[in-house]
Amino acid sequence: MATKNIRMRQSIRQEKAKPKSSGKGWKGNWRDQLKLDHNKMGKEQGILLIAGEYADRRAESIDRNSGEATLTYHARHVHTFALPGKKGAASGYRSMTCRRFHDGSACLACDEFERGNKKIDGGRKPKSRPRSKFSINALEFDLYEQVDATDRDGKVLRYDSDHPEGKYKRGDIIKRWVPVENLKERKQLLSSPESLADLVDDGEIRLWRKAFLEVGFGHLGCIEEIADKAAELCRCGGNLTKIGFKCAHCGHELLNVNEDDATEDMLASFDKEQESCPKCGVTDFPDPAYECDDCDQPEPYSWDQVVAFLHKAGEGAQTTIVIDKVVPLDTFLAADGRPIVETDKSGAAIVDDEGNFKFIDEVAPLVTNQFNFDAIHEPVDNDIVAGWLEIENPYKAGAARRSYSSGGESEDEGGETDSSARRSRGKPSAAGSAPSSGRRFRN
Repeated sequence: MATKNIRMRQSIRQEKAKPKSSGKGWKGNWRDQLKLDHNKMGKEQGILLIAGEYADRRAESIDRNSGEATLTYHARHVHTFALPGKKGAASGYRSMTCRRFHDGSACLACDEFERGNKKIDGGRKPKSRPRSKFSINALEFDLYEQVDATDRDGKVLRYDSDHPEGKYKRGDIIKRWVPVENLKERKQLLSSPESLADLVDDGEIRLWRKAFLEVGFGHLGCIEEIADKAAELCRCGGNLTKIGFKCAHCGHELLNVNEDDATEDMLASFDKEQESCPKCGVTDFPDPAYECDDCDQPEPYSWDQVVAFLHKAGEGAQTTIVIDKVVPLDTFLAADGRPIVETDKSGAAIVDDEGNFKFIDEVAPLVTNQFNFDAIHEPVDNDIVAGWLEIENPYKAGAARRSYSSGGESEDEGGETDSSARRSRGKPSAAGSAPSSGRRFRN
């Protein structure tokens, strides 16, 4: 049976309705996960979401789509753990990829959940489907500086072998790129785009980084909200209004508010439910149809053709992702004033035959390559899970239980995760930061 490609909007709606990866891609690690700020200092966080191709191996998805489906983002099953604390109260939470889902191996977390252990997957009914988490490729725009990488004790990390292509030698200090946090330094950098451009050209500052956005079911809708905001803007520069819906497969008009006796309830129904097309017979979620206030051929931007500025709001379980605005790629400028898409002599963005923008050489590889999320989200060992649950590991006789503070992914109060370190020597992804570099600014 052929693999079914699921469009972004359709896949999100299937998740809301509740009715094998290739292993290729950038290895990356948990430090590539972008962290959304609360915008307390008014800092704008620009993110370009990037469509990937990931096999959805979840059993419920295979059943729902009558076979394996391909999504634009990565979906996986996860377990959550309440970590032991003083006087029986939980000291925090961890989450990890289900081992059964990952590679079919024995999963102590699954075993304990099925036995009724309340420390795992709290609140999930015994026969309910597992929880899912979603990872999507992204490009994050900010000011980044290079600092010495250190371990958790502040010790500077060094490479333990020579690079095969001579990029570094054994004993060289490992470097990592981190956002410029000093507000005075940020202000000074942003006040002079020309000086900033020089620093970028000299390799002292970067303006973007490859990253990924990880969300749970509750925040998955933020991607669709970005798509909705993008679709309000026409490629001609005008503003779009939704006037109906059309078949996503053949383009046949299913509803037009200017011609049909439509109600708000009908619009809401077409926007959330699958419809059967009378022309081609396909049943699917329809695409919106638009009207432009400045042209006769409306052409909306898609969710991956805009830079979204967003921030986190609220605390704990009430955390939400707020989309402040979206800026089309052909009008977006990096902090030093340069566009990130190729332009012609007139300054107009260059597009291919399918209407996609052509990225500049520095950005193109970051957009076209996608993360290997199966490797990034590799589950922890059963003996670590046993430590979290304060039980013996039946799959490793005599193994000493590890501290619950190691491995896995740390779950914040809003339900999103910060992966804990599974660090290897010699890799340029170690935790830690360093003091300000003392950079001299140019006049």
